[in-house]
Amino acid sequence: MLKKHTLLASVVLALFVFAAGNLSAQTRVGVAALDGGDDSRTGAVAAETTRTLELIFNQLEGYTVVGMGPVMAEDAQDQIGSLDYLIYGTVTSTRGGTEISMEVYSREDAQVTERYVRTIVSAFELFDAAEEAAIQLVQALSGEVIRLGQMRFENTGVAGEYSILVDGIELPPGSENPRVLAGTRLVQVVQERMLERYI
Repeated sequence: MLKKHTLLASVVLALFVFAAGNLSAQTRVGVAALDGGDDSRTGAVAAETTRTLELIFNQLEGYTVVGMGPVMAEDAQDQIGSLDYLIYGTVTSTRGGTEISMEVYSREDAQVTERYVRTIVSAFELFDAAEEAAIQLVQALSGEVIRLGQMRFENTGVAGEYSILVDGIELPPGSENPRVLAGTRLVQVVQERMLERYI
């Protein structure tokens, strides 16, 4: 009888160690809000690039995202803390257009390991370029090919408020045509009713 209990305890302990190992295998990435300055156009591009970075990492297996406020290049080493990587950058107006500049600081290497700089001339491609910048940086960091798809939601039933979760992460309000990482996704439409949360 004693041997049976010992074996069971060993199996439980092994499962716990395996689970803890899986949790620690997650790569922690800090996504600092890109600094767009006081200009409304650069601010909008900075917000879109930051949002796309978070969206991709949230849906990419093996990564845990930590959202942060803006981080300056000279503060990256002090701000990285227990993160594996810290992404930060700026969006600025230049004579040639709008420049997106981002860097990835690695805690293990104690230095910047990836850089991305692009100047956008046409105002019509600003938001496409913001998405492309995020994709290229994530591809360089993860080594994976990143492709985004678009989902479309249309309420054909009774009018009412609802929220949408993709892989357990709630999309911002009004996201009727959200961009998501291409692949198999778990999509939930959730409505808070008087007595229950209906999914």
